[in-house]
Amino acid sequence: MSCKTLSQVLIVDLDVHQGDGTAAIFADDARVFTLSFHCGSNFPFKKQTSDLDVSLPDDLAMFAVVIVR
Repeated sequence: MSCKTLSQVLIVDLDVHQGDGTAAIFADDARVFTLSFHCGSNFPFKKQTSDLDVSLPDDLAMFAVVIVR
């Protein structure tokens, strides 16, 4: 993060798969908090660790509302 106007960033990943790439990229950056909502029983079976992972059951329908200010 080279932007001088931000001191912290929250990345919310709402996806059927865990945000492996995002979690791996920002794993050692304390300024970035990664939050992943994903299906727990699909690929990849060995998942990266986000700052907060919410594993959801397979039969749950998921809807997202995004509010941008």
